[in-house]
Order: sequence, then structure tokens, then C-alpha cells
Amino acid sequence: MKDITIAHAGCDEAVLKKLQVSANLFLGEGYSLCFKQWEGTGADILVANPEDAFGYRSADVAHRHGVPLMLITDHKDQYQELINDSSIVVDADQPAGLFFRLVEKLLSKGKTAVQNVVDIGTVPSQQADTATNDDVFPELAALVGVESAMKFGLSNHYVYFLPKKGVCAAASKEDFVAVRDAIRSHEALSFSEVSDSESLTSLKHYVSSEGFFFHSFVGMQDLPRFPNGQVGLTSWPNIKSKKFAAELATLSATLVVTTCNVSDVLESHSAKVANALFYAAHISGLLEVKASEKATVTAMPTAVVDGANAKKHHGGIVGALGKWLGM
Repeated sequence: MKDITIAHAGCDEAVLKKLQVSANLFLGEGYSLCFKQWEGTGADILVANPEDAFGYRSADVAHRHGVPLMLITDHKDQYQELINDSSIVVDADQPAGLFFRLVEKLLSKGKTAVQNVVDIGTVPSQQADTATNDDVFPELAALVGVESAMKFGLSNHYVYFLPKKGVCAAASKEDFVAVRDAIRSHEALSFSEVSDSESLTSLKHYVSSEGFFFHSFVGMQDLPRFPNGQVGLTSWPNIKSKKFAAELATLSATLVVTTCNVSDVLESHSAKVANALFYAAHISGLLEVKASEKATVTAMPTAVVDGANAKKHHGGIVGALGKWLGM
């Protein structure tokens, strides 16, 4: 049985319990996971809360030495210096099943991440895999890949895109609605950078950027099909929706731990919801595109396959996860 050491730093008891529960799913595959306090770079994975002083210092060391890192925080924008190709960000309130999938992903990518550090001398930027092509919904291409605040909208209604905070803001709910409807109807929008002298104190309403764009796109009757390729999510999207909650949870749980072919997702799941999520995540900087249109087609992971078929075709880790999630 292969021993895997998972160090933790600054995590509360609730997170540690979820990790311990998820570790039990590895036993049937010949892995024994050992949890201990972070003591150095000898660990296979570090799970850290960067909002804790010790957690941040440990994450910084792990980041510089190429140790696969799971950051437990819902403030991803505040810790960009710790995020790279061997890092995963997750909210602490996610179920134990998701922590299991994330640990599995980190185990599979750890050696590659370390080799990248040796070969290149630095960890590759996460933005290198993020699409910035204008052919993905060209009406909003001006917002893709921006780092500074942008204002976009109509003559009397504007929404502010604040990429470093991961939010969209507006002075009123009416502004959100007007710009959302303009996006749906393909109206020409104006775009401009927010000057340093422009005050944002009048902006009273905030929503995650992926939430705003998702709700704009999901209500669009003629939203183009997202370009084909291998895609994944860099972190769990913050989208609040009672109507599409279950579909979003399934899609997010899958795409945050593995890459999938766009066409497979659109054919195997709710095409409208998945298509809108791809566009929203792309503009918000949460989508990684791993290959071009000629990417090799891969089978959809268990999380987006019908539950009955999952039980029929999968065993081992995937089957255990399906049982844990009630699939």
C-alpha cells in the first residue's frame, strides 16, 4: 500500500474531518493517506488556509517548492500570488466528496508541477491556459483577460467589472437588469477603463462576475455554441441560482477537478446551462482551455453521467465517490 502524506496548516476541524472522510475512499485503491501538521516540503500535498498566518506562510513555502497545494478560502482574489498550475482553490463549505476528487487531482499532477519548476525555473502562469480569443462572444471580448476595472453598458446604465475582486457592481439593480437585457439582445455596448480618479462609492450592488454573466447568458435564446476544446474550471464558480442549482453543482464539481471536452458536456448535460457557464467562466477568468478544436474526445466523468449508468460501469474510486454523493 502506497503511503501519501497530506500536511495541513491553519485549517479548522471541519475541514480536517472532511479530508479524513475523503481519505477513506482511497483505501480500496491501495493508498493510505496520512495527515499531519505542516513541517516542511516533505509532504505530497499541503492543505492550507491562507487567511491564517501560519497557513499563509506554509502555503508560500509549498508554492515556491512546487508542492501541490489546496487553498481553503472563498477569497481567491486576495491570494493570487499562491495560485499556479499545482494549486487548487476550494471553499471550506464544500462536501467531503469534492475534497476527495480534489486530492485525487493533486496527486496526479504533483510530479508534473515539480518538473515544470526544475525545467523552467518558475511555475507556469495559470493564465497561460486561459483562452483570450475574441471569437468567444465577441460583444464582450473587451472584458476577457483584463486586470483593471472596466465599465461597460449603455448611455444611462453601466455595470463595473472588477476582475481583481471577481465581482460586477452597479449603482442600482436597474443598471444590472438593463445591461443584462442588452447583452441578451446583442446591443452594442460601450467599454472604458475606470480611471483612478473615478469614485466607486456609489456602487451599492455587487454580484460575482460569473454570476452576472451566467444569468445574462442563460436567458439568451440565441447564445452561440461555445467553441470546442478541452476545458476545466480553476475554482468553484460563485453562482447563486435556485432554478439551476443542481445542474450548476454537478457541472462545477466535475469541471473543477478534471478537464472535459466541450461537446461531450453539451451533449451529456443541460446544454443551455453548460453553455452559459462556459461563457461566464471564460469572461470571469475561471476557465482553462487545454486544447484546440482538434482535441481528443474523452468520456464524461461520473459526475455528469446518469446515476444508474455510473453504478453500472464504474467501480473503485469513482464508484465509491458515486455512492458517497448518493449518485
